[in-house]
Amino acid sequence: MNKHLRQQVINAYLSRKDGFDWSGLMRYAQAILSSRDEIEENITPPEFDVGKAKQAQKERRTYLEVANIRIDPKEFRANCAKMLDAYIRNGVLHDPEQVETMKGIKWDDLTDRTISMAVVDPDEFFSLALLDLSKEKSDRAFKVVLAGLLISIVRSYLNSIGQAMTELLSHTDEVASSNKSLTCPVCGTAATISAVKENAEARMGTKELFCACCGTAWPFERVRCGFCGQTNPDKLGYLCADEDRSHSLYVCTECGGVLPTVFQSALKAPLDYDVEMVASGLVQTLYKRTTLGKDEVQ
Repeated sequence: MNKHLRQQVINAYLSRKDGFDWSGLMRYAQAILSSRDEIEENITPPEFDVGKAKQAQKERRTYLEVANIRIDPKEFRANCAKMLDAYIRNGVLHDPEQVETMKGIKWDDLTDRTISMAVVDPDEFFSLALLDLSKEKSDRAFKVVLAGLLISIVRSYLNSIGQAMTELLSHTDEVASSNKSLTCPVCGTAATISAVKENAEARMGTKELFCACCGTAWPFERVRCGFCGQTNPDKLGYLCADEDRSHSLYVCTECGGVLPTVFQSALKAPLDYDVEMVASGLVQTLYKRTTLGKDEVQ
């Protein structure tokens, strides 16, 4: 989604009259996305190879496994430092102690091998990067903030591929349920959020999963867990908050998976997954305050 449409989405939230103050969440979303935009504008996007994308699908592998993308480690470290600066300048980070702790990161501690994994296996990259950069720190809050920043960096490099793959999959013939991927077809990470999208040809709409790591959205079954893949409707259901009817949590009592889900028909605005991941914070916060029992899934 371009910046103009994204701003429309944010403005729509700011004008909502549903008893909840969206301004704080939207300021946070704008700060994160503006920071990522700054870095992404200076990155030459890797070329998307349709042939390799189709090869990856056929072989049930991720696109990154077959694409052989390479990045410059020196440039990557410099962009990490620039992202941190943007996070501070745009207000993503504002606690003085937290800011000072993050400023103490030595980006040169990121090894070339660790950086290479960012465009091969992001999950492995995140694990290795946290080890490289937090050797002397055990503070959980620091690691959470660092992980968020690293996801933004990787997204800056992979966003163009995610958009291209989303477009390709939107024109791909429907595949059997057993062939629909639980994890991102580009980078292999788990879905961050899902959406039930409006569809004139489907009475109940269609569903997509979305990957925050690379920006890929891919089609998925309406009644299926995005984590374990089971399809028993008695073990799947939505939880929502009265304050926010456009966002729900799709809960699986089989594996305990909880996936934020957006209903496009209730948004009354364009769908921007990055904004919706922040907006879904309301229902996730309310969910954490309750104890989930089978009878609560509706």
